[in-house]
Amino acid sequence: MLVAWLIVLVLGAVAAERGAVSGGAPRRAKRSKQSPFVTAVAVTEVGLSLGDYSYEDAEPLAADAVEVEMHACALTAGDVQQLRGAWGTCMLPLVPSREAVGVVVRAGKSVKAVAPGDRVGVLLGTGMDFEDVDNGADRNRLDFATTGAAAHRIRLPARWAVPLPPGVPTLHAAGGLATGGALWGQLKRARLGRGAKVGVVGGGTAGGLAKQLAAALGHEVHSVVAERSGGGGGGEGEGGGEGGGEAEEALCASDADDLRLHSGSFDALLCAAADGDLCLTPMLPLLKRGGSVLLAAATAPSLSVSPRLMAERQLTVVGGGMPSRADLVAFLAACEANRIKLSQTALEFSAESGSAALQALAQRPAEQVLLQRSALRSKWQRANRGRAAKSRSAVRAPDLGAASGLAADEAKRSASAVREGISAGVAGLVEQEDEDDDDEEDEDEDEEDDEEDEDEEEEEEEEDDDDDDDED
Repeated sequence: MLVAWLIVLVLGAVAAERGAVSGGAPRRAKRSKQSPFVTAVAVTEVGLSLGDYSYEDAEPLAADAVEVEMHACALTAGDVQQLRGAWGTCMLPLVPSREAVGVVVRAGKSVKAVAPGDRVGVLLGTGMDFEDVDNGADRNRLDFATTGAAAHRIRLPARWAVPLPPGVPTLHAAGGLATGGALWGQLKRARLGRGAKVGVVGGGTAGGLAKQLAAALGHEVHSVVAERSGGGGGGEGEGGGEGGGEAEEALCASDADDLRLHSGSFDALLCAAADGDLCLTPMLPLLKRGGSVLLAAATAPSLSVSPRLMAERQLTVVGGGMPSRADLVAFLAACEANRIKLSQTALEFSAESGSAALQALAQRPAEQVLLQRSALRSKWQRANRGRAAKSRSAVRAPDLGAASGLAADEAKRSASAVREGISAGVAGLVEQEDEDDDDEEDEDEDEEDDEEDEDEEEEEEEEDDDDDDDED
């Protein structure tokens, strides 16, 4: 009996020392907090040179915002113009790039359209709009810097993070959001109808994309230039091509034969010029009475038109602007359905690559250069290859025809000029991803062909069996 009481006393003492213990679910391991510091590249002094940069973003994520891990971002002539003060006072330090593709890592509590793990295209504002979030994400939320997409992580309102269709490659989406969304939106709102005649003014990446989109809508597409040039300048007035090759394929507004054949036959001029004075006066006679000048993708600093010709032919000018979210969604769906791709140069994400890209864009403003984090992009691509292949096989739209093929060829030729100005040691071409995509598509098509052959063989065997039965 004494021994039993001693055991009870010992157990009571041990229980008192241990205190109360929860009998519920096992404790969860503590989550490691994400560093508030964001790695980026930025211009910190006047010029086009980028350097490594980091900034702290320790504020809680807003309820209507998302945080995206960037896979690829685009540098364009707009970044060069902004850094040179063409859009007004440029606040430094400035993290460049206004469009990118990445994967959502965190979402605010009120966000419904996207979730962590989703691949999204993101579109930011100009960096000059301050609190005007209607014009894209507010890039001046941080007072000490103008923050863009050339960073490892970016935060933005969820309304400007658009889910990407599985069949749209990351690199092509990253360089086409702002331009493509604006082009698609204006073309749809113009209600031109299938077979309408559209002249594309300007070349390079935006010009090639404009031709593909117009062709996808069933329009008759032509490149239009103000005058021919036998030299190799390839400026915007020549359609942005490399020398006389593309100019020979374009309709020339100052050529008597072209005017005689095409005067008054165009429904719209779609402008994608990025440099110099955009002088449209010589091209206005090509338009029908009541035709339109669409400035969706024009980032040229000035526009010249004849008021007399505008009034005489009852022409209208439709200004450009930021595409709406609906425009972006529709544009991306069209890219997947029509397998629209951009030919650009892709460099590995670094300050050196970004500086080389900006210098090249200053010389060739019609082009675009991407900064990519290839390891992250490849990891996502491997993990989601099945979804992309399934999406490509499910969506087939071969109605682009020869016009889109020509547009893609022209864009590839013009992109080579940018690559010549960038160190070959850091350049990784988007065409390599095209080859990978083509290989995947070929494999999918081979599998489909094999399945069709097997089906045909089975049908033939069934027919032979039926014939044998008939003979019997």
